[in-house]
Amino acid sequence: MKFLEKIPDWLRWILFLPSAFLALLISYPIITIINKITMIGFLGDNNLLVEIGILVLANLWSAVAFIWVGSIVAPKNNFVVSIVLAVIYSFILGISFFARLTLGENSSVSWLEMIVTIITGIIAAVGTVYYFYEKKLSENYENNELL
Repeated sequence: MKFLEKIPDWLRWILFLPSAFLALLISYPIITIINKITMIGFLGDNNLLVEIGILVLANLWSAVAFIWVGSIVAPKNNFVVSIVLAVIYSFILGISFFARLTLGENSSVSWLEMIVTIITGIIAAVGTVYYFYEKKLSENYENNELL
């Protein structure tokens, strides 16, 4: 990303976390709207498969967006930053689970939605961290360095 290289490192360190949250907040609704438009035409409007599919895709891609954007904005140590962002995302999932647990029947989120969100969020976080791990390994291999 050439335009990121023009931004001073100190500013990129300040912006990596807000940009990650911004990516999370933007990606979820966009993915949900696009999937609702495209999937409803194929499977119908009130279909449980459509709702679960949209939930899975939106959670996967919003978690990837959160970790990937934050890691790319950080000027260096992308692998370590991706781990930190995955831990932050895990805390967000934990807080969501705790909120669902304490609200009980007053929650607007079903247990199915909560479980799907946690599972897909963990899968996306691990996959994105693994991407940055492989990227670091390939960079170290090119430079003949060890981790």
